[in-house]
Amino acid sequence: MNAENSFYVYVYIDPRNFEEFYYGKGKGDRKNAHLQDTNDTEKTRRIKAITDAGLQPIIRVIAAGLMWALEELKRLLFLLLNFITKEKL
Repeated sequence: MNAENSFYVYVYIDPRNFEEFYYGKGKGDRKNAHLQDTNDTEKTRRIKAITDAGLQPIIRVIAAGLMWALEELKRLLFLLLNFITKEKL
């Protein structure tokens, strides 16, 4: 299996309360790209609030070496997001 062609799933965690606030999938250095994102989204506002507090978001790879098709990865992310949503209710 070629690591450069494999995907991983990652999560961003707020170090102030250890709340998981973003799940993503990617390859290479994708998990760190959000740290430079300048779009005005809930995710980027949360990252900015964390860095303004002198901290960095915790970024954890929760699944690696995935050679799944894109649709399978999307289904995995959908399941994870549903789990988070239900946990917060």
